[in-house]
Amino acid sequence: MKTYFVLLCLIWCPAWGYSADLGFAQAMADEGDCYRAISEVLGYEYQVEVNARSLAIKVPCLADQQDWAGFEQALPYFLTFKEIPLPIRHSVIRTAFKHFSDTAQPVKAQHLASQLQLEQPPYPTSGTVPNLQDPESVQLASAILPGSGLWMAGKTTSGFISLSLNASFIYGTWWALQHKAPAMAALLMFFELSWYEGGKKAAVEAVERSNHELVKKEQQVWLLHFEGKF
Repeated sequence: MKTYFVLLCLIWCPAWGYSADLGFAQAMADEGDCYRAISEVLGYEYQVEVNARSLAIKVPCLADQQDWAGFEQALPYFLTFKEIPLPIRHSVIRTAFKHFSDTAQPVKAQHLASQLQLEQPPYPTSGTVPNLQDPESVQLASAILPGSGLWMAGKTTSGFISLSLNASFIYGTWWALQHKAPAMAALLMFFELSWYEGGKKAAVEAVERSNHELVKKEQQVWLLHFEGKF
């Protein structure tokens, strides 16, 4: 029955006028209507071309429909398109691995296992995740301009408060010296130095906490996509 449907699809596709952007096919796939999504993709591929997006929609749907003959036929083309998003690509490879294992095709299964192992990115760590802030740079910025390290860590309000308090203590020390009040000046300078050092420490702690959260997020994404691949 499916074979007849595909033949009718190929015959009538030009008359149906398939969308050139595969938007409807993607919407059908997202809703779980893989039968209609596959027919839309087949029409698109007949009229336009086979490309990464059409295969990214069609191949998972073929697996969902358990059309293993069509799945095996489309899989080699699917694997040649490296621009297919990794989560989709690796999900299909895992499905293919299980299918080939269940159907006693160990050579194909092992090939897919090796390919996925090569493509899998390393587990994210503080040394591999990009765009992390350097705590030493943040500390240096705080030493030059109090509050700037907190700004770099994304703590804008805290950075403004730190800058304002440091400025206030410095002004108060200067005012006390001008009015010949050395005891008050010494007390204010003590508070200033304490706040100054505390601001540098707070900036470093804030950026380390931000880095930790970013690394943890990347690790969660990695685990979602790549852990337990087989």
